[in-house]
Amino acid sequence: MRRLTKLRLVTGVVTAEEGRAWRWCQRAAMTFTVGGGAVMLAIAAFAHDVSAIPLVVIGGSWLAMGVAAVHLDRNLARSVRLDGDSVVFVSRKTVAVPVADITEVRRRRGDLNRNGPVLFITATHGTLRTSGRLRGLIELVAELRRANPTIKLNDL
Repeated sequence: MRRLTKLRLVTGVVTAEEGRAWRWCQRAAMTFTVGGGAVMLAIAAFAHDVSAIPLVVIGGSWLAMGVAAVHLDRNLARSVRLDGDSVVFVSRKTVAVPVADITEVRRRRGDLNRNGPVLFITATHGTLRTSGRLRGLIELVAELRRANPTIKLNDL
């Protein structure tokens, strides 16, 4: 907290970043899901009888869910930086959005445990998804609110 305050006073930059432990857990869960599904499908391929049908169904669904998670995870912003009058979202590609362009910051409707992505809805860039566990998110949102008082903070 103190480090973030010093950074803000010196350079005017507020940053919210994903924690390393959270990222490690997410990658482990995706690896386990994809690997478990592939192993179940491989076992079902070698067993040529009726007992292999549940392995095909369960393994196929695990593999599909793991591949979907990997696909959705690729476009998730890992860091959000408020730098003057623009907000920079850093993922595989970097997107800079003016602060006045952001209309709403919220989570998905059914995200009861607050593990899903935080959604930044903009007027021109659509919806930008960030990691659900950003360190410094409250300070970032407070600074966003100060820079753009018309921003909506729904279900955050």
